[in-house]
Amino acid sequence: MTKQYTVINASTNAVLRHVACLESDKEDNCAVGETIVEGTLEVEESTDNVLRVIREVRDSLLASCDWTQVADSPLTESQRAEWATYRTALRDLPSSNSSTASIEDVTWPTEPS
Repeated sequence: MTKQYTVINASTNAVLRHVACLESDKEDNCAVGETIVEGTLEVEESTDNVLRVIREVRDSLLASCDWTQVADSPLTESQRAEWATYRTALRDLPSSNSSTASIEDVTWPTEPS
């Protein structure tokens, strides 16, 4: 299961990007001078920033499960349908949170098991 992380500049604590990855792969998302943190980072939040973060994390989560929808995936039709529903919920996140002012208020869909 993937977790969400925030990559920051180690010296300024400026938010550089948000990533969704496995715990074991999180350091692969960092360059020299960058640090990755788990959980909430105190940053100025506005609706525009929240929507940007939602889209970034959503896009990463969608990319990580693209394989579930290809014709030769090892999933059953039922499992593929569960993943399709999850992916639809991810795609709907920006529109269903268009007035959200805090990333903590976003309810992320649960990844199928």
